[in-house]
Amino acid sequence: MTSLETFEGVSGLSFNPAKSSIFLAGVKEDRKRSILERVGFPEGTFPVRYLGIPLAPTSVSVKDFFPFTDAIDQFIQKWGHHSLSYARKVELIRSVIQGVDGFWFQVFPMHDAVHRKIRSSCTQFFWGVGRLV
Repeated sequence: MTSLETFEGVSGLSFNPAKSSIFLAGVKEDRKRSILERVGFPEGTFPVRYLGIPLAPTSVSVKDFFPFTDAIDQFIQKWGHHSLSYARKVELIRSVIQGVDGFWFQVFPMHDAVHRKIRSSCTQFFWGVGRLV
């Protein structure tokens, strides 16, 4: 609490205890109780999403990337109804992958399964093969 109050005094930014939670990972139960009593915030549970990114005390699994791959699939499905040249398809794929993945991949390393799913979706869109997986 002293650190939060110091931060508030230095930055001018204040926190709202009614909207705050504390997330504790790797803390023994007796220490956790002591921390929770001092701060007075409810304990949050993992995984939690912050700016759309899943945060967890352990490594991120393939299923945690589903919102990311689903977003790419939604973009690609919207374009599937249009007759586009190969150059336009390449540009659409490039812009979506760079835009959507830039945010995620700055935070997490990409699992091979996620990479394969994205490649499969883009390949199917590019060549007009069947439906997305």
